Amino acid sequence: ASIRASNGEELVTTSSIYFGRTVLRIYARPEAAATLAPVREGRTSFLAAAGLLLAANLAVGLHAQPLLDLLERGVALFGA
Repeated sequence: ASIRASNGEELVTTSSIYFGRTVLRIYARPEAAATLAPVREGRTSFLAAAGLLLAANLAVGLHAQPLLDLLERGVALFGA
């Protein structure tokens, strides 16, 4: 059995669904080993990096117009 799109193209077969379940069973960790990692205290380096990336993204977003103008002139130069 299979699932078909309106154009007749085969989307999913039941054998692929069963194969997916098998792959999950093979690679899934047993219940006893599936423990969560301990929470690390002091995430200052992560917060500093996130803040820096946020600030850089905001700066690029606010001051992107000159760069876009330059790119537009370059594309116009080649007649595209």
